[in-house]
Amino acid sequence: MISSDQSHELCIEKTKGSDLSSAEGSVEQRVHKVKQQDMDFWERTLAGTDLKKEAPRIRSKYDFQMNHSYKKYVQLPTGYLIRSSSAEYSSKPSKVLLKELSKSRGREKPDKRSPPDFFEVVKEQLQKKDLEHQHVVQLLLGEQQENRDLKQILKHKELESQLLSERLKCEQQKKTDITTRLDSACEGLKRELSEAKNYNKASTQQLKALVEKYERLKRRANALKRQLNVEINEKKSCQKSLTKLQSMTEELLMKQKLLEEQRDLGRRDLTLCQETLQMMNAERKTNVCNIQRLEEELLAIRGDSAKLREQLHKVSEKNKELTQVAHSSEKNSQQLQETIEKLTADVEKIRTERSMAHQHVESLKSQSKQIENKQRVEILQLQDEQKALHLESHGMKRECNTLMELVSKLKKEKQDLMEKLESCRKEKILSCKEGDRLKEAIGLLQREREVLFAEMEDLRKDYLGLSDRITQRLSHMEDGGTDPPLTITDITTSHQRCSLLLKMTLALHMAITTTINEAIIEDCQVA
Repeated sequence: MISSDQSHELCIEKTKGSDLSSAEGSVEQRVHKVKQQDMDFWERTLAGTDLKKEAPRIRSKYDFQMNHSYKKYVQLPTGYLIRSSSAEYSSKPSKVLLKELSKSRGREKPDKRSPPDFFEVVKEQLQKKDLEHQHVVQLLLGEQQENRDLKQILKHKELESQLLSERLKCEQQKKTDITTRLDSACEGLKRELSEAKNYNKASTQQLKALVEKYERLKRRANALKRQLNVEINEKKSCQKSLTKLQSMTEELLMKQKLLEEQRDLGRRDLTLCQETLQMMNAERKTNVCNIQRLEEELLAIRGDSAKLREQLHKVSEKNKELTQVAHSSEKNSQQLQETIEKLTADVEKIRTERSMAHQHVESLKSQSKQIENKQRVEILQLQDEQKALHLESHGMKRECNTLMELVSKLKKEKQDLMEKLESCRKEKILSCKEGDRLKEAIGLLQREREVLFAEMEDLRKDYLGLSDRITQRLSHMEDGGTDPPLTITDITTSHQRCSLLLKMTLALHMAITTTINEAIIEDCQVA
């Protein structure tokens, strides 16, 4: 059979061949078009009667000059001309060439009159056509080289395709030989597998007996597991109740400590309140003394004010007398006025002092009233706090009584739990005895496991012997011998036999490990 890579290469070769044919056709079309354009151009240039004689001569000179000048240029694939380092950049013919053409035309035909622009146009057209011809020639050369390369590639591809076809034929022959050998080997294997089937039947009967024993032991182990689980659950419930009681006792002790601390704080607050009451009483006494002193000062100020009034009354009487004296004598009027002014100033001073004394007395009264109000409020607050503290102390006493009752109850529960622990210890001793029994059962299981492993080793040796025989027969078949091959059914039965044995051993190993782990866990929990 041909591979996908080879088919892909053949497709690529076909496409390349089609591309070559299309490229050759396009090149031929271009060449044909260029030839037609050249023919049309020459027909148009040779249509004039004046140029029929001069055309071959001008053309020979122009071609000679162009060939001589073209040696100095290098042509690019885009059609531009690049001169060498000694020449200048130009795409037009040289001035010397144009001068020579004009001189030769004047010498040969001086009489004929032709327009001067016609020759220049013809020259320019000829130059353009020469450039186009050169570009087309280069393109044709490049395409010819590409065609040659493509032809060589096609030849190589044809040779490769021939080699691939020969290789495919050889591989097909090898495959046919291998299939014949494999068929013969399969027949020999079938025979060996039929023998292995008979051996497997005997081994399966033995395994069934072992499985029945294993199931019995498994049932016993499950019954023991159930009993152990029940005991473990009971122990867990007892442990949970113990932890709960311990947490309750710890919480009650914490509450008792907090209540004692609160009681101490209440006592401290009471002592502080009593001290503050004593301080307030002392301040009250001092304030009462200050009030009495201020009242005495008020009485003294009132006496002074009465004396001042008497003096004012006397002054007023003196003023009357002075007025009488003023009416009687005008000489002493100025003196009287001065004395009156002095007296009025003294009266005003006395009035201001009196008003200041009244204000001071009123401020002292207001301060004394504020102090009395503050003392009353503080006394009421202290009385309320004292009542609250008394209530708190009564509540603390009640809580202490309840805590004592709870502690007595907890002691009773503790005694009950100790009795339960003793019963649990007795159960633990019984479980240890049952654990010893389980260990004995596990020992029996391990012995049976060793027996099974020995049988597995025997089966593995048989399997290795069969595999060695199969390899020997295959090697013999490759060498050219003819042995009866094994059948597919024999191979499958031997494989099934080995898989069954592996599954049984794995199941036994898992069951034994689980029983051992559970027994270890139970022993740890009991400890």
